Amino acid sequence: MKKILNSLVLTVIFVCTITSVNAQLVDYKYQQYKLGFKAPANFTIVTNTETQFTVNNGKNLTFSIYPYRDNKIDDSFDVAFLGYEKLNCTEKMIEDEGDMDLDDYEAYFIVGACKQTNKEMIFIVLGAIDPDSDVNFYAVGQFWADDESDANIDILINLMEKIYKIK
Repeated sequence: MKKILNSLVLTVIFVCTITSVNAQLVDYKYQQYKLGFKAPANFTIVTNTETQFTVNNGKNLTFSIYPYRDNKIDDSFDVAFLGYEKLNCTEKMIEDEGDMDLDDYEAYFIVGACKQTNKEMIFIVLGAIDPDSDVNFYAVGQFWADDESDANIDILINLMEKIYKIK
């Protein structure tokens, strides 16, 4: 687990500095909350409800947005840890965390690993606050640790960096 996490941290640092995606990106829109993001064309919508918007790539990579209306929480750190606490796994280990630059939101990310059904899972949690409204959200990207872990981290970071407000 430690070896994968060390590789993961290096990848996160690299990807946050230089981001490139080789796949065609498609717009996904969560109309109820006026949120949009771009993800690879092989992703499909799994859930689109008032409380959750989830897409996955049909293999082992899932990305979910959990919005809520609340202007009392005013720190993206708190929102990110709200998402982290709700992760359905054990033996959580945080490897990296910090502010993330999103155009329309104040954002904070947490990267780590945990176990679910005795399998190692990698996760990224993003907490985001809209400074202009009461619509805030946390997003969770997760996948089973395997040979594609570095590529999956790249995909999730690119996806999270492309979250925007629908105007």
